[in-house]
Amino acid sequence: MAKSISQMSVVELEKALSTKRDKINDYMSERDQILKELDRVEGKIRDLGGKVAGRKAQGRRGPRAKNEKPLWGYVEDILGRTKKGFTIEELEKRVLASGYKTKSNNFRNVIYQCLYHAEQVSHDSETGRYVLDS
Repeated sequence: MAKSISQMSVVELEKALSTKRDKINDYMSERDQILKELDRVEGKIRDLGGKVAGRKAQGRRGPRAKNEKPLWGYVEDILGRTKKGFTIEELEKRVLASGYKTKSNNFRNVIYQCLYHAEQVSHDSETGRYVLDS
């Protein structure tokens, strides 16, 4: 029969706590692996156009989109290809066509913010085009 807590020595209590902590860490690792696998499967379901029910996704709209480089990298590459520049609408289409992933409801505004904060970009107010400074 197991000893009650009041009958255990400090060493025995520390050993019992250590055992419980080890079990908790094992279960947490197992949970993390299961959640990664579930995220992978749910991603496949979403890619096929299905809806994922059940547990709440990370954040408001699911996990953040992962891209090879930041938005500015895509915008800089696109603006660097022409001297006449592009409007925000044209940039939006080209950035998305280049493979940039976003979950933004207003991606055009995101591009505007990117251009607004970029020191290397000028705006031609007559044509509405943004040009990369050389």
